[in-house]
Amino acid sequence: MKYAWIRRHEADHAVSLMCRLLSVSRSGYYDGRDRPAPPRAQADEGLLKAIERIYDDHKGQRLPADDLGP
Repeated sequence: MKYAWIRRHEADHAVSLMCRLLSVSRSGYYDGRDRPAPPRAQADEGLLKAIERIYDDHKGQRLPADDLGP
């Protein structure tokens, strides 16, 4: 959670200052930032996009069961 906050604000504040104030290591922050997302997070992102597509296709109307998939 702290690393995500640092990532959102790194354009506005020095990373070293934020890490010190949040009591996290800079190396830990950069290791996590440069690492690819875990498979679960990638799958969640794909699922979110599919849900948004189906919602947009139906403009918020009730979905027929066929559109929900297996």
